[in-house]
Amino acid sequence: MTMKSDTEALASIEEEAQAMLKKIGLPDDQLKKDMVICLRQIIAIARYRKGLGADPVVE
Repeated sequence: MTMKSDTEALASIEEEAQAMLKKIGLPDDQLKKDMVICLRQIIAIARYRKGLGADPVVE
């Protein structure tokens, strides 16, 4: 899959992380808890960058 912009890539990452969170469900062991924390951090970063609204210029 080719991404046209950082914003598009972040949206895709956010969607995948949300899907993984749904698949994992409620954490019942330490590994799942760690995975949930990591996925939530990924989502937060993706949403923050998306909220900036500007793609960096690559030269």
